[in-house]
Amino acid sequence: MKKHLIVIGTVVLLLAVGLSGCIEQISDETSNNNDGSNNGEDSSEETASIKILTYDLTKYRVLKYDWHEIQNFGLYTTSNDGTVNLDVPWSVDIKDVAYKMAKRKNICLNYIEPNLGYDVEWNTDYWGYEYDPWTASDSAKVSLSNFQLSNEIKYWIVSGIAKNVGSEFLNRPKITVNFYNSADAWLAKETDTEYNIASGYTWNFEVTYNGKYKNDVDHIDFEFE
Repeated sequence: MKKHLIVIGTVVLLLAVGLSGCIEQISDETSNNNDGSNNGEDSSEETASIKILTYDLTKYRVLKYDWHEIQNFGLYTTSNDGTVNLDVPWSVDIKDVAYKMAKRKNICLNYIEPNLGYDVEWNTDYWGYEYDPWTASDSAKVSLSNFQLSNEIKYWIVSGIAKNVGSEFLNRPKITVNFYNSADAWLAKETDTEYNIASGYTWNFEVTYNGKYKNDVDHIDFEFE
């Protein structure tokens, strides 16, 4: 009788130890999933395959300037005037632009010329340029003046480079940018979608936000699908 009791007791003890081990393993798995959720990471395979390598958060405003053009067409000459509104990063500085040629050169080469749509030859002082409007015998001279910067935010652009760090082909990866204010309150989101990204390859992404909370944007984070 005592032998039977000892055997039964041993079996019960072994079962208790085994169940304890199972409970511990299950608990560890749940803990890992919770940690991932708290860190804002999705445990799905596709989400884990996307990594943001670099990004820029840039706000834009309007640069306004006046232009005066004189065109020579063989035997006759015409003149025109106008004003251009150009979107530029908020960091563009025009203070003392009338006296500092380096600032005028930066504005002319990096913001004005890329938006003209034709080749130009800048004056040495970067107060204007020349170009050939129709033929080699024609010419046009344009002078610039009255640079002004708006103090209102026009929109935000988030641009960067993402990478497929997983082992699977991504058919339609999506990057969603969430915008927050300084109190960490969510304001809005914008999504960029790409197609057919092989494992190990990178791609450029970009979203623009110009919604009603654009004046309150302070920081961002990312979600992936």
